[in-house]
Amino acid sequence: HVITHPLFKCLHGFDNWWAQKFLIEALSILLLDPDDILFLSRKDSLGGYYVERGVMNYKQDPVAGRLDCAFNTTVSVGEWLSEVALWVFWQHTGECQTLEPCQVLLVNAAALTNSLVLVSDVSALARSYAQEYHKKLTLAVYPLDTPTDLHVPNTEWSELVWCMEPEYRIQISTQAMDLYKRHRGTFR
Repeated sequence: HVITHPLFKCLHGFDNWWAQKFLIEALSILLLDPDDILFLSRKDSLGGYYVERGVMNYKQDPVAGRLDCAFNTTVSVGEWLSEVALWVFWQHTGECQTLEPCQVLLVNAAALTNSLVLVSDVSALARSYAQEYHKKLTLAVYPLDTPTDLHVPNTEWSELVWCMEPEYRIQISTQAMDLYKRHRGTFR
């Protein structure tokens, strides 16, 4: 399921050895019971979380998120939480609690960083992505574009890739075309 993240899908396509190392060292499966706390507000994040099964409640902390009031959001299968923690040191801006049994994939930020330095091509592309992500994070303006555990404005894959250096955009585009040809046949 981590391959649903466009960057990880892309990096997997560049180097299978790296992908195996990443899967072994950086990923953990968390099995949570109803009412378990995944993380607390104002605590350092371990990494990014991907919901594989179940439903959770995310309660935004108005102080940590620099907002006028608290709000609750339902988080369900296929959603990422605290993706920002993969690219910068991050303190949670809210609390996440399970509403039912959940299975969550944790991408450990420190282990991800350690795995990225192993392969220069993978490292360079990920570094460029992280730099663009960081730029978008620092440009987010309170209160309209306040970053949270659920969302950092303007950090969609296409927005970040568009800002990357041309050599990385070409690599990503070439890989996407190769993947398309393998799975859909040739262009007509």
